[in-house]
Amino acid sequence: MKKLLFITTRIFWPANSGRKVSLYYYCKGLHEKYGYDIYLYSFLEADQDKEECIKNKPNFIKEIKFAKKLKKTEIITNLFFKSFLGDTMPLQCSLMLSKSNEKRIKEYYKKHKFRVIITDMIRTAPYIKAFSNEDCVKILDMDDLLSKRYRRTLKNDNSGENFLGQFSKFLPGFVNKYVVPKVKKIVLKSEIKRLDSAEASYSKQYDHVIFVSENETKELNKRLGFFKCVTVTLGVDYDYFSEEIQVDKNNNYIAFVGNFGYTPNIDSLKIIINNILPGLPSEVKLLAVGKAPKELIESLQSNNVEFTGMVEDIRLYVKQCSVFLSPISYGSGIKTKILEAMAMGLPVVTNSIGAEGISAENGYEIVVVDNYKEMIKAVNKLLSDKEYARKVGEAGQRYVRTHHLWDSVLQGFDELVP
Repeated sequence: MKKLLFITTRIFWPANSGRKVSLYYYCKGLHEKYGYDIYLYSFLEADQDKEECIKNKPNFIKEIKFAKKLKKTEIITNLFFKSFLGDTMPLQCSLMLSKSNEKRIKEYYKKHKFRVIITDMIRTAPYIKAFSNEDCVKILDMDDLLSKRYRRTLKNDNSGENFLGQFSKFLPGFVNKYVVPKVKKIVLKSEIKRLDSAEASYSKQYDHVIFVSENETKELNKRLGFFKCVTVTLGVDYDYFSEEIQVDKNNNYIAFVGNFGYTPNIDSLKIIINNILPGLPSEVKLLAVGKAPKELIESLQSNNVEFTGMVEDIRLYVKQCSVFLSPISYGSGIKTKILEAMAMGLPVVTNSIGAEGISAENGYEIVVVDNYKEMIKAVNKLLSDKEYARKVGEAGQRYVRTHHLWDSVLQGFDELVP
């Protein structure tokens, strides 16, 4: 059996976020379709437990080697010398890079002689040093352009104060509350410059670079001046999400899905509550499906807003609703939640950022509008015109079945792996 090493920023099961879904199915497909034994060298998110990860390991993963947690002194040294002085390494990379992990990856390669090594996002791209001279296919799975995401965050008035995402969990509470908001713009501006440089520089060092959106594939290829990047888009477990299940349909419910501990999802939720709901009939209720901190629920819950909390099966809640509403303030790549809602047969209303990378026809397979008044009109029309809503939902479902089944999506690896 051929061997493949995937260096990941997190363990990706359960696959309960967009990035985890893509990592899960990429690895599953590379094992089942391309015949690779999949080895992981994985960092852990702040709330992940090694024993639980091992206990629930999918069968298509051959082995996990956990990365050594960085010491505070290593992080401070990286930030000071690699990001702020001399070198221009993105903070994202400085928070994950260590000589001990580089050494362990070298040793792991010598032991197994992997035919393919894939690194997960720009954060792990610097580990190319551990295998740059080795005889293997080197792939950087960039996922999306983080520089683009940060530019949009910087420009958008709705963006939350804590822009660090998962990395905020590694910081003391008082830093997140008092320091991060004050330095947001300064840090973002300098980080964007570092990311621009790193995205181009690391791309040149790998054999291939993967994006989920064709838009970003074209953007970076244009910036590089040659074709290094390819698209392996997002797929959907269509049979699962399109399955007919018994739910009590409510014509006045609209749905939004997300992890509401994640700032961009909170910002989208606030847009719906503050700018869209007031323009809808008083009987319309928003169902916010996903894990949410207690303080957020207490601050936003009302007669028109209902939180489900973490659920095992989002279909049981989303399919109760008549419209899936997903305005995205900032971000990049493709939004998994939108494809999943389309696969469930719900008519989706989003904006240009939410529809980015999705080639569905506006007004027929999806509804894309870029201001709040037009978004209110679109939702009202779908709620009042059941035949139109049915047609949009069915067309969106067909679009996903045609363009985003995992079996066809994974064919993007044909030109990447031997």
